[in-house]
Amino acid sequence: EFALHLRAVDLKDFHLATVDVFGWFMQAAEKGLAWSQFEVGWMYYFGIKVEKNETLALRWLKRAANQNVRKAISMLGEIEYL
Repeated sequence: EFALHLRAVDLKDFHLATVDVFGWFMQAAEKGLAWSQFEVGWMYYFGIKVEKNETLALRWLKRAANQNVRKAISMLGEIEYL
């Protein structure tokens, strides 16, 4: 599972990547890997390599935050004040 996340991180130049970076993160996120859950939420929120979807973004960010991913916790706090 962690290998899936590392593979996606290696390919994280989102604007230049020709592979399915989102798909790699989603596979790992669905298996419960917290950092990948954050990445999926972040990608949904900003519409990076996937159609922008705030509902799905919040769902994945909350899953990551529940596993104590500080970036997810911080991002959720920022979203609340927007």
